[in-house]
Amino acid sequence: MIKASVGGGGKRMRKVHDSGHFDEEMKRAMSEAKNAFGNNQVFIEKFIQASKYVEVQIVGDHHGNYATLLEGDCSIQRRNQKVIEKAQCTFLPPIKRKEIKNLALKAPKIM
Repeated sequence: MIKASVGGGGKRMRKVHDSGHFDEEMKRAMSEAKNAFGNNQVFIEKFIQASKYVEVQIVGDHHGNYATLLEGDCSIQRRNQKVIEKAQCTFLPPIKRKEIKNLALKAPKIM
């Protein structure tokens, strides 16, 4: 998957199924990103078919205190855009929920 580095909402994403088409798709993705967002930077990530998309929101204050809110199941999408966010994730076992939330709390500390 080639994705625009700026923008969002699932826009300007290209799946590349065959390495023979990579250069062509990269040029197109960069051109589309430049036209849509004024920036041609892109990044590449692995496309995972039939995946689950889980979001964890965190809140913090100016004293460095952070907490997580309920994690959301954002797997119901249309055109790579979230349609429904269901919180709390019903498919996450408690141990995985705790692990994800602990990881989310580390993010602001390294930024």
